[in-house]
Amino acid sequence: MKMENKIGILLTAYLVVHVFIRLFFSQTLQVDDAEQIRLSQELLLGYPIPQPPLYSWVSWGMFQI
Repeated sequence: MKMENKIGILLTAYLVVHVFIRLFFSQTLQVDDAEQIRLSQELLLGYPIPQPPLYSWVSWGMFQI
C-alpha cells in the first residue's frame, strides 16, 4: 500500500472517529463552534475575534456547499 493511501485512510478514520464522538457524546456546541457558526454566516475581511479570518472563511465556504 502506498504511503499516500495510508495517510488518506488514517485521516479518514480520524475524521470519522472525531465526528462520531462530537455527535454522540456532546449534546451542545462548544463556545468556539457556536462562535464560528455565527461568524460564518457572511464573508468578511475581519471578525471581532483575535485570530486571522482564514478558519472563518473556510467555514463559510463549507456552509455554502
